[in-house]
Amino acid sequence: MSSMAQNEDFTFTSQDERLIEEHILDFNAYKQKPVPVAELVAEINFLKGLDPAELTRSEHWFIQVFELYQVDPVNKRIRKKQNFEDLKAALNNNPYQDNTTYTFEDIFVFEAGGFENATTIDFTRPYTKNCASIPNSDKRNECTQKRIQFAIKQHFQTNKAIDVFRENYDQVFVRDYEITIYTSLKVNKKGKLEIKNISSIDDDLNKLARRAIKRFPRFEPAKLNGEPIEARFNLPIVFTIYADE
Repeated sequence: MSSMAQNEDFTFTSQDERLIEEHILDFNAYKQKPVPVAELVAEINFLKGLDPAELTRSEHWFIQVFELYQVDPVNKRIRKKQNFEDLKAALNNNPYQDNTTYTFEDIFVFEAGGFENATTIDFTRPYTKNCASIPNSDKRNECTQKRIQFAIKQHFQTNKAIDVFRENYDQVFVRDYEITIYTSLKVNKKGKLEIKNISSIDDDLNKLARRAIKRFPRFEPAKLNGEPIEARFNLPIVFTIYADE
């Protein structure tokens, strides 16, 4: 992977090369572990369901490197494809491309389409209605993030999720293990929270996440130059399977 591919639209950099190698090391470590492989597939399915403009550079290469492997869905194993090296060498023909997406703090993003030529960009992040009385925008945004986290703790049935996992997967853990449910959400122009995608190791866990999200607090929509806009955010829901005694 020593060559650098480039044209007027993109450049394959040493950063891309480093990320590819890091993901290959991670995937190789998963090969003989059924539960991590199932979680890996769930994460890949989630990322593939997003708009490419929403992907970070690392996530872009996470998906691309995954295509170098063959998945055994029955035994939940992964192995390198026979033409692994050729596929790896070809990755520099499909590098990550930057996009015109603005970021709201660490979680909210929205498309900049139609506003690229605006002389000023004045935006208000979406916030939960129970934070509306806070006049300071930074504190209101902090309040919103805390409310989202509180909503997860309040409405996601962690104990039931653990029971579901234990019932559906006969797996002994020698140390604590975190299970992640990946969710992609949108606050639309009317402030309604919509579920774009949910992916995890198990459909029953997805249902528990969906049920919890539907009970989240109401939102005020994001605004760009005074006009309501859609805002998206990815929200991982994580719970712990404790080690077997």
